[in-house]
Formats: sequence, C-alpha cells, structure tokens
Amino acid sequence: MAAIGSYPKVVEVERIEDTGPDSGASCPHCGADGRYITWFRTEDGVLRGAMRGCYSLFPQSKYAARTAAILSKERNGHKLASWDRAILDAIRALPTDGEAKVDALIREADLARHNWMARAGYRR
Repeated sequence: MAAIGSYPKVVEVERIEDTGPDSGASCPHCGADGRYITWFRTEDGVLRGAMRGCYSLFPQSKYAARTAAILSKERNGHKLASWDRAILDAIRALPTDGEAKVDALIREADLARHNWMARAGYRR
C-alpha cells in the first residue's frame, strides 16, 4: 500500500454504496470486509472506491467541499443553476485543464451567481 502522503486528493464523492449486511463485500482499496463503499474521483481523474477507514486516508482537495455542497443540492431534488453546473464541469476537467484554469472558471461562475443575485434583489 502507498504511503499516506502519496495518495491523490479527493475532488468529488460520486456515491456511497450500501452493499447490505452480510454481503461479503470488500474494500476496493485494501480488501477488508465491510458494508459501505465510498466511490470518489481524485484529482488525477480516476474513479476509486474505498470503505470508510481507507477513504479517510485520502486527503481532500480544495474542490471537494464545493462539489459536495453542489451534489447535495442535486440529491435533495433541486435543479442545479447554470453556475453550479459550470463549477462541476470545471472541477471534473481538472486533470486536463489544470488548477489555474479551473480556478478561473469557478471565479467566472461565482461572478455570474453574484450578478444574478444582485439583479434579483437578494441581499446578504
């Protein structure tokens, strides 16, 4: 197994799979027996799976909380705004576009949200 510091950073959690009690499922990362498998994408673009103990070894990227918040809205039945979709698309393109371009696209999406909120009369 790789050293903890060498694991790629988590960018997005795609889903948490409940394999059920006594399913005989094992951790895709280390092979230990368990029930819940977290499927996540890392900054290198690879979809990985791990159970809670192994998942906690992977560091979180600066984009992980942002994608979690957006995907939480979607799971709760909200239609995503164009800026939310733009942010997810930008973050998912991280392996090919690089961090500087992703950050610029996120700033543009945040500005679009801010401008829309200002036009609609929302105040903080």
